[in-house]
Amino acid sequence: MNDGASILLVDDNDDARVTVARILEMAGYSVAQAPNAKAASALLKERVPDLVITDIFMPEGDGFEMLNELRDREPKIPVIAISGGGIQQGLDVLAIAGRLGAKRVLYKPFARRQLLDTIAEALAPV
Repeated sequence: MNDGASILLVDDNDDARVTVARILEMAGYSVAQAPNAKAASALLKERVPDLVITDIFMPEGDGFEMLNELRDREPKIPVIAISGGGIQQGLDVLAIAGRLGAKRVLYKPFARRQLLDTIAEALAPV
C-alpha cells in the first residue's frame, strides 16, 4: 500500500485516464486529472502533487512540454511518462522522456501491477 500520495494524471484519452485514476484511487492515492499539459499546468498552480504521470502525445500541450515545465518549476516532483506511441520516426519517445527528466517510463498498454510497482519505485526515497 502507499501513504496516500497525491498524483496528477495527465492523458488526453478520457477512458484510459478514468480507468487509471480508478486503479490509483483504489490503491489509496489521491488523484487529480487533466486532459493535456495546459490543463495540468493550471492544476499545478493550485496544488503541487507528489508525483506526475503524463502521456506523451496529447493536443494542447504534450508530455514533453509537461516535463520541461516540471523540470523548471518543480524539479523535485518525480514524473512517470507513459505512451502507446513507442517508436516515432525512428525515435523512442519514452527514452527521450527519460532524458528530459522522467524518473520512470511505461509503455501502453500496461498491467495494473506494473503501474503500481512503477509508482512505488518513482516515489521511493533516493
